[in-house]
Amino acid sequence: MSNAPRTKKLNRMDFLEYSNAEDPSKPPVLVGKKPLKMGGKKLVEAGLEPTTPRQAIRLKCIDCMNGQPKEVRVCVSFDCVDWPHRMGKNAFQVEGKNEDV
Repeated sequence: MSNAPRTKKLNRMDFLEYSNAEDPSKPPVLVGKKPLKMGGKKLVEAGLEPTTPRQAIRLKCIDCMNGQPKEVRVCVSFDCVDWPHRMGKNAFQVEGKNEDV
């Protein structure tokens, strides 16, 4: 996992496909491909770096804080679904830190 910006420009068509599954009578529209069907090899070939969900959340938080990892620690967006996970750990599974949970 790297905090550095991507060096490879992503081609959006690598991640999109045409679908008319919602209403076959209408013309197809572009939708995001299912990553599990693409597979890890194709995702890497398309320019994505393998990450765990926890790493992805951390990276998104750093992105939200304009690339400043130190700012993630002082984030006050507690209504964000990722806020408890922003430090790269699952706060709901840390034992001994909070007896109320």
